[in-house]
Amino acid sequence: MTLSECVPCLRNEDRCGMQKAKDFLELASHCESEAAKVQDKFLRYQLLSFAESYRTLAESTAALERSAEALENMRRKAQGRT
Repeated sequence: MTLSECVPCLRNEDRCGMQKAKDFLELASHCESEAAKVQDKFLRYQLLSFAESYRTLAESTAALERSAEALENMRRKAQGRT
């Protein structure tokens, strides 16, 4: 089994363009699930590393989404006062 077989994004599928935090969490769960199935220690390590990276991306994306929402609210309030 290769990494590209375990992680769809490595096969250049549409999933690489994801931008939602929940999508990254889904990929992290998938990597963890696949890691539990493989015997090869190095492949398991790589999959768990991907999972950790995807969880970090999910956290960052969620923070960016909250920030964008807050900025949009501030912009709307500023326009309302003008």
